[in-house]
Amino acid sequence: MESHKMSHPQKINIKQRLAARLLASGLTRDQTAKHVGVDPTTLSKWRKNPAFEDHIHTLLTQHEQEALQTMQALKLKAVERLSELLQSKSSSIALRAVEAVLNRTRNAYSTKSGLSEEDVAWRAMQQELERIAADANQQEKESQP
Repeated sequence: MESHKMSHPQKINIKQRLAARLLASGLTRDQTAKHVGVDPTTLSKWRKNPAFEDHIHTLLTQHEQEALQTMQALKLKAVERLSELLQSKSSSIALRAVEAVLNRTRNAYSTKSGLSEEDVAWRAMQQELERIAADANQQEKESQP
């Protein structure tokens, strides 16, 4: 993670650091000013201080990196869950999971390759999968009392 380098030698005080943290976490100017105990116009003046803005930028960059790490972890969990669904006893759920995998991999592959022949092949495979899913659903309905 790259840190935003302070190019301005000016220091910021504790209240300004708190205000920067609150602004970076999504609070409005008025909410931040009230929480820090300053007038909103004071906060507006602080926003003109390059060191204050640098600190906010550094905090926002850190928040963004944390959010990306969280999303990566959730993506891994989603893939694990999809893998579990592939093993479902319900054929319709398993087939929907297969379709999801094929669609995602087709989209990733098509974006990289840009080849329309592969798109045609994937569409044909998807149509066959839909036919199999429809047959499986029909068989499930017929087997129910």
